[in-house]
Amino acid sequence: MRDFHRYSGRVMVATQSMRDELEARGFKNIAPWSRGVDTDIFHSSRRKDDRGPFKGMATPIWINVGRVAVEKNIEAFLKLDLPGTKVVVGEGPQLEELKLKYPDAVFAGVKFGEELGEYFANADVFVFPSLTDTFGLVILEAMAAGTPVAAFNAPGPRDLIPGSNAGAVGDDLQKACEEALTMSREDARAYGETFSWKACAEQFLNNLDCCRCLNASASGAGSVTSRTFATSGCAGASGCRRRTARPRTIRLNRPNSRRPNHKRPNRRRPAPTSNTIDVAGQLAGCPQAVCGSIAPDGLVRTFVHHGQGAHALADFLAHIGGQRDQPLVDQIAFIAPGAL
Repeated sequence: MRDFHRYSGRVMVATQSMRDELEARGFKNIAPWSRGVDTDIFHSSRRKDDRGPFKGMATPIWINVGRVAVEKNIEAFLKLDLPGTKVVVGEGPQLEELKLKYPDAVFAGVKFGEELGEYFANADVFVFPSLTDTFGLVILEAMAAGTPVAAFNAPGPRDLIPGSNAGAVGDDLQKACEEALTMSREDARAYGETFSWKACAEQFLNNLDCCRCLNASASGAGSVTSRTFATSGCAGASGCRRRTARPRTIRLNRPNSRRPNHKRPNRRRPAPTSNTIDVAGQLAGCPQAVCGSIAPDGLVRTFVHHGQGAHALADFLAHIGGQRDQPLVDQIAFIAPGAL
């Protein structure tokens, strides 16, 4: 993995924890690229006086949103001795088991869009008990809706919550919940707004600008501008190299992806290129890589994505293309795991 990523001008990571781990393993050229949420759908204005979907329920309302599965550690939330009502939004393989064990909890099923925004906004505290998530996008959705967050001191929550005044983390989830209940909803909303799609797009483009050096051709107007990535930082005009070759796309072959009794033909590794964009694990639930290339005219020619979240990537690229009033990407390829 390190050998693959070393050709990149930037390896973009979502959290400081991920950055620290990669740097400890010898990865270079690491830059932050956090995630974004729709701050219009997840908005504090959706909070109702009658508490909307929680009308008639005992307060405070403690909510968890996500896949109902063992690895999400939802039972640690349902075991807590908290006043009011516990609500679980989502479905998954552990749903029926938890319904039987915790009949006093409310299992609301799957919610989407504005309806999901209302669930977030009308809760009092969002409880995130997972110990295995590397980010936790739902944390930002709750904050954008003005709902403080309580979580364990684990990677993801400890990268987002401490110092935000929008939630509490700790080894004792009960105490974190009690502390989060006292926090300002206005502060939570203000912090959540810093993770809007616009802010996410600007951070992504800034990473490109920082590692892209511009060298205008001496041939005058109408000539193609050469753009390349420096190894680290911005090399400036003196560090640029003219590139006339067609852009390349490097595809990441997953280990153990060979099909039984199928002999894969030998493939030569693509030649190293200094104009590769490398985004490591930026999509929720996706530990794979997103790769692409920048052509001499500045367009991102191809993005190749493995694993979950491919359509979220497409939406994101379309969004940042709209920010520039010109297309940023003219081809997107989705490669299913094991298809290479």
